[in-house]
Amino acid sequence: MNTQSNGEPSTMSPPEGAQEQQQEQKSLLKTLGQMVGLDITNITLPVGYCEPISFLQKTCEALRFSELLDKAAECEGSIQRLTNIAAFAVTIYASTDRPYKPFNPILGETFEMVNDKMRFLAEQVSHHPPISISYAENENWVFWQETHVKTKFKGNSIDVFPAGRARVLLKKRNEIYSWPAVFTIVHNVIVGQMWVENVGETEVKNHTLNEKAKIKFSQTGWLSKKNKYEVAAQVLDASDTVRSSFKGKWTDALYGPSNELLWKNDATKENKYGFSKFTMSLNVLTPQMVATLPPTDARVRPDRIALEKGDKKSAGSEKSKLEEKQRADRRAREARGEQWVPRYFRKVTGIEGEVFWDLKPGLSYWADRGERLKQFAAKQQSNSNS
Repeated sequence: MNTQSNGEPSTMSPPEGAQEQQQEQKSLLKTLGQMVGLDITNITLPVGYCEPISFLQKTCEALRFSELLDKAAECEGSIQRLTNIAAFAVTIYASTDRPYKPFNPILGETFEMVNDKMRFLAEQVSHHPPISISYAENENWVFWQETHVKTKFKGNSIDVFPAGRARVLLKKRNEIYSWPAVFTIVHNVIVGQMWVENVGETEVKNHTLNEKAKIKFSQTGWLSKKNKYEVAAQVLDASDTVRSSFKGKWTDALYGPSNELLWKNDATKENKYGFSKFTMSLNVLTPQMVATLPPTDARVRPDRIALEKGDKKSAGSEKSKLEEKQRADRRAREARGEQWVPRYFRKVTGIEGEVFWDLKPGLSYWADRGERLKQFAAKQQSNSNS
């Protein structure tokens, strides 16, 4: 949200449809006014405050700079491998500075991304609490991430408390790394220019060699912009000796101890929502994809498609239909005494006794996808022969 010249709050949405947006804002402010100090994870926002992607698609943005994982896999030295994976852990936040909110995933919703760098799958495995699981891999690495947050609305800001961890397996080395997320603050929710900062400390650990990288995200000062977006890390070996380091800004670039460039965020903003080209690619729908994607895929959500076309009225209507169907499905399960069972992921125990989500054995999303593509190709061939 921005503040107008007269000091009154204005919506963060583009200026078209001003009357509709004012009504949306009044509705939102009324709702938020009753929720100071509470978790607002599950409140329903008007579509004017949403961006045309699902939260599952946003989890895929974590892999926007996956080349750092490929680089880590090629390094001979363990400290160099850890440094690149720690840098990757920082780049995950490069897509978190947009003020718009993605659509909440529907329980059982999925999202796939297959390109020349990796294949990616996400599933919404729980609605209360909301838990999103993502999995990606290529010939060099496997990446898992559990995204589960709680929030606290504080009047003009929102504190976001993450749970779950991200994990990486380097296949050739058989090394496992993991780290928790840091704390996020959304500033100026009601008055002022909305902006996001990530603050706190996290530790990227190489569980195989007991090496770690300690990363600190600085908090911006109250009276100045000093430290805004700054991040610094120390990379330690198994004896806790500092062997390397890097610093920079999680929005911009990271530099090693000799000013070596580890990563540069050269993405340009391609639309009014601030999407990068990578994010724009998450919404691409080819005729083949329309014919072969499962109905649970986030790309084919009618509310998302309508908002992408600029039709907020239809987007709001479709969003309400999906949410009501989800509530009706929940009531039906409760009446039957059934619990929701995720289709593609299950809970497992890690090497240090921690519990996380992994792909189910046997039932493979990729096998299902391959069968759908085979049927599509056969139909295309039949049509061309007729």
